[in-house]
Amino acid sequence: MKEGREWLGVADLMSGLMMIFLFIAVAYMVQVRDEQQTVEQIIRTYERTQTALHEDLVREFSTELKRWKAQLREDNTIVFYAPEVLFKTGSSGITERFAEMLDTFFPRYFRIVERYRNDIDEIRIEGHTTSEWAASHSERERYLNNMRLSQARSLQVLEYCYALTGVRERPRFRMLVHANGMADSRPLLRKDGTVDAERSRRVEFRTVTKAHERIERLVEKIRR
Repeated sequence: MKEGREWLGVADLMSGLMMIFLFIAVAYMVQVRDEQQTVEQIIRTYERTQTALHEDLVREFSTELKRWKAQLREDNTIVFYAPEVLFKTGSSGITERFAEMLDTFFPRYFRIVERYRNDIDEIRIEGHTTSEWAASHSERERYLNNMRLSQARSLQVLEYCYALTGVRERPRFRMLVHANGMADSRPLLRKDGTVDAERSRRVEFRTVTKAHERIERLVEKIRR
């Protein structure tokens, strides 16, 4: 009888452990399902925002972008090419022609992006160059010179756009708009895989959605 009671106790213990593991498994499955639903919701929101913003930008700028020889990409980045049109040779000074473009472009662009303030986290004004620098004697020197130039150019564009912004809009501008020098970190390539130096020298207006931040927070939560 004693031996039977011992086996019964072990069986009860095993049953209890199985129930605990079952509860843990069910809880984990529920967590995974909830997190999957959260990711799907974030993706749907991102896609809706990107599509609506793209349609607004096309409607507002399609004709003018052709005249400026600029481009609206699928990810809603607007790219201004041709450095000789944008900046004075070898400097960060904005040309009169580029200033005229920005006068027409930025106030309207900012108003459009502001419609999506709940979903847009940042506007990045990015300055891009190539790896070339005639007076440099090393790869390090070329890189640093191009980084300084790209940062100076992106900052110059930001300063000019800030001056175009109304007083009421400036607090939001300071929170939303940032300047980034990218040097030659993202060159544009020709079809044969070689660097297109002319098109790589450019200025981009890039929107960053809050979906990126939400997904990062969710990933961090899962890791913990």
